Amino acid sequence: MIKLGRDLGSCSRIGREYFFSERDLLDIWQAQRAMPTSAQGQAVNVKGFLSDVRLQRSLLSLSQKKRRGQ
Repeated sequence: MIKLGRDLGSCSRIGREYFFSERDLLDIWQAQRAMPTSAQGQAVNVKGFLSDVRLQRSLLSLSQKKRRGQ
């Protein structure tokens, strides 16, 4: 659970202890959900849906300035 929380950025850390809020647990749960399938058993492409965690990651990566020459 700690590894999932760290990977998704859905936990708080104080020293060596990790803490999860209700929202953190919901974000982890949402990230682990299986993709919906159609009646034929093929994955259905669900566009336009971003979980809060994925949206946060996307915005963070877009907002970070990349330095030149490194």
